[in-house]
Amino acid sequence: MINRMMRKGVFLLSSVLLASLCGAGCHSSQKQATATDEEQTVFACTDSVTTVCDSVKLTQIRDNAQERLMQLSLFGELPQELIDSLGISQGVPASISAFLLEIDGKRILFDTGMGAPDSRSLANLSAAGATPDDIDYIYLSHFHGDHIGGMMKGDSIVFPRAEVYAAQQEYDSWMQMPDDKKVQVATTMEAYKDRASRSLW
Repeated sequence: MINRMMRKGVFLLSSVLLASLCGAGCHSSQKQATATDEEQTVFACTDSVTTVCDSVKLTQIRDNAQERLMQLSLFGELPQELIDSLGISQGVPASISAFLLEIDGKRILFDTGMGAPDSRSLANLSAAGATPDDIDYIYLSHFHGDHIGGMMKGDSIVFPRAEVYAAQQEYDSWMQMPDDKKVQVATTMEAYKDRASRSLW
């Protein structure tokens, strides 16, 4: 039983990583790829990609409506030969995604996207069969705007029932920043303070 659980955990982690990598350089598509066997999982660069393993369902939910390019400066010094060979002189193709994990009757959202006016995340969440009210837990990898921006719409919270989890160190680091740098984080965390994990902040 332990080996089976470990294998499932490794598979789920691999699914997240592969889905993230897939979203990095893809073109817009409305198709949804589904697999029912972990040995035959299909990943595609689409608005949502669903993987099913036993009773666990993982869906990649694309947020950005337009193609995005990450600045080369984010990657440090890159050899011009590499830049030319990859055709990335204008930037590295990227995508913003959240991940919906459904297990044991619970829905867990990993990150929430940017929440831009043209965001696709809520539409794609709906296409995956869930609404913001259905989300039980939100796990935040970190507090950059493209990971927490989807938690708010104006001054209102988007996920009214969700308990929020994040690393205490991440929260503390942001709270030490100047006010103008931490305004989005401070506002969002204040709005969700009654739903934030007490063990994390």
